[in-house]
Amino acid sequence: MDTQDATRWVWARSPGGVRLEVAPSAMVSLLVLDDETQQRLQHMLFEIADASEPHSWPWVPLLLTLGRTTVRYSLDAHKVAIVIDHVVTPEERAG
Repeated sequence: MDTQDATRWVWARSPGGVRLEVAPSAMVSLLVLDDETQQRLQHMLFEIADASEPHSWPWVPLLLTLGRTTVRYSLDAHKVAIVIDHVVTPEERAG
C-alpha cells in the first residue's frame, strides 16, 4: 500500500469538480488493485458523475463493475461527491 496510491483517491476531483469520498474499508480494497484498474475505475466514476448535474443524481446505492471488481457507490448531490461504500476485489471473490 503506497501513500501516493491513497492520495489518488483522497484528493481526487473529477474534471467537473466532483470529489471522491471513500469509506476506510473500501480504501483498503481499492489499494490492493493494480494501478491500471484503479485508474480505470476512477475515470469511469468521474465520467458518470460529470455526465449530469448533481441535482438530477439518483439517491440510491449504485454498482460499477470492471472485470471481477465491483464498487458500490452513491452520488451525493448535497456534498457534490461520489461516495464509495464498498469494493469487492477478485481476491475477495476467490475467498
